[in-house]
Amino acid sequence: MAFNTAAGYNIAPATGQLTRLPQVFPITAPVFTSFVSDGKQRIFLSDNGPTQCHLSDCSYDTKVSSMLRNSSTGDLMPGMDNVVIPVQLTSFTAGPSGKFLYAVQAVEDDIYFVPAFFIRAFRIDYQSGAITQQSIPDVPVGASDVLFTHPTLPVLYVLKFPCCILAPTARLHVYSVNEQSGALAEMPQSPMQLSGGNWQDPAISVDGAYLYAHASLTADPRLAVFRLDQNGMPQSAPLAVIALPPFPRTQNYSVHPNGKFVYGWGLRPDPANPGRQLTELHVYRLDEAAAGFSQEDISSALPGLLSTVTFDTAGRHFYMRADPNGPGSLQLFDVDQTSGELTFVGPQP
Repeated sequence: MAFNTAAGYNIAPATGQLTRLPQVFPITAPVFTSFVSDGKQRIFLSDNGPTQCHLSDCSYDTKVSSMLRNSSTGDLMPGMDNVVIPVQLTSFTAGPSGKFLYAVQAVEDDIYFVPAFFIRAFRIDYQSGAITQQSIPDVPVGASDVLFTHPTLPVLYVLKFPCCILAPTARLHVYSVNEQSGALAEMPQSPMQLSGGNWQDPAISVDGAYLYAHASLTADPRLAVFRLDQNGMPQSAPLAVIALPPFPRTQNYSVHPNGKFVYGWGLRPDPANPGRQLTELHVYRLDEAAAGFSQEDISSALPGLLSTVTFDTAGRHFYMRADPNGPGSLQLFDVDQTSGELTFVGPQP
């Protein structure tokens, strides 16, 4: 029984027009809590939570499914289908080589019943997308720490969850990945203190040159960018910082493939229709020479209430999703490569 489905689209590079692939991928899990793709265009969906419950006593498992994408045709093919891993895993991430998948496991102490958290590694089978756990030395992390990887280097990052709202800096651990065994080794300069705020929601630009992060737990939300060196290590001080509209006017952001345009999305009240909301979208343009951002409110380019989706790989086209989902719910925009401004093209199938 399929509870959800996934569909694929091919993008016409010149126009950005989408052609929906005929296959629909069934997802037999009723929900999924993680969605991650690797460097070989495989997609992994996971769900974790209580299973096999008797009264209040439950075991906690993780169910993983995978989709394999044909890089020539774009077709989706089934890999794993709701395979049960008998531990609870969170914060999935995969490296650019497509060899390993990483996640955080909670391990309960038999005496004090207080869980500890460790990074686990899984080798990915190139053909089937199946995963097999690898034995690597324990790497302790926090329950809410965020795992993410560099887009081109065998480097894994752990951004520590803030101890409190007023914490002055964010702490980032940086690990090199052994591409043969999946083992992690903390780099000599790690951990790094990312100054200027308690940064969260990390995103690395496609070229690996910039690390972006968002301070959303304060009364003055901000966006920061840190320069990354050739080894994937960030500078401690941000290259540039800009103030953002407060929540809910800023809820998330997307980094353009050129690494220097950032789109901040959120919702604001509709003054003409009390009780209703409008989409708010800003483009922030990084000027590295001036060590600053310029910004522009481009909400007027949007034809309705939309949420951000993604860019094409060249960054010439931007896609947003209307609510509710369904045929025609993806909206296509052309991206001005100089200013980052959007031009609405129309709905896609």
